Amino acid sequence: MADHRRSLHVGEIVQAQVRALDHSGAWIEIEGQSAFVPLAEIAWFEVEHPAIMLRVGDRVQVRVLGRTGQGVLECSIRKLERPGPTGQVLTVTAVVETPKHSSNVYRYSEQYHAFTLYRALHFPARCPFEIGYLPGTRGADGEPLRMVILLTNGTFPGCELTCRVVGLLRVEDAAGPDAKLLGVVAVDPNFADVYDVTDVSHHSLRKVVHNFHLLRSVERESFTVRGWERAGAAHQAIQEATERSADADADM
Repeated sequence: MADHRRSLHVGEIVQAQVRALDHSGAWIEIEGQSAFVPLAEIAWFEVEHPAIMLRVGDRVQVRVLGRTGQGVLECSIRKLERPGPTGQVLTVTAVVETPKHSSNVYRYSEQYHAFTLYRALHFPARCPFEIGYLPGTRGADGEPLRMVILLTNGTFPGCELTCRVVGLLRVEDAAGPDAKLLGVVAVDPNFADVYDVTDVSHHSLRKVVHNFHLLRSVERESFTVRGWERAGAAHQAIQEATERSADADADM
């Protein structure tokens, strides 16, 4: 009997249904054809098991990647979309507090209009990125929003950087829920193709999370990572924080 199933083309986005999950990925069905989504292609952040993101019976969109040497049709969920330069791009001005490779953590003091030494790390570790704040914003805790800034070479406390906002890390500590923005320096050519957290390597995202765990271990504070969110969520957080700051200024 002839096989009337149509051919699926590389790059095509199609509807699929999840049929089975295991440690290596998710088996799906596309128009009666069996296909596979490898674990690394399920999400743009690292997951330990596909059941974290999917359930058997779920209907999902996937992008066709092609066939393996064994003839298995491979697909991706994480490659469904990429905002890129044609998508919504938000650039902001961030002021550096803690520069890259510093073993000291600094905070800007509105009272003294100066950068104060907030914490001195007593273990052989240096910050692998820069941490800055966004002037004119106010988070739920009353402080300016803070941003992890990825760049090639470190700067200095007080340096103004034009950054593209690419993501948001949801965390929770003893004070309650919090969020850390993720940005890249707009003029750094090594990050010219980074517009969303999906463009950042798993290794870099792990370094960000690991560094926060190290910092909190110094203070022996509880600290839980809730997960990464994409650029759109970060844009919304900045808008809300900007409105909150304007309302606070109007009440003064």
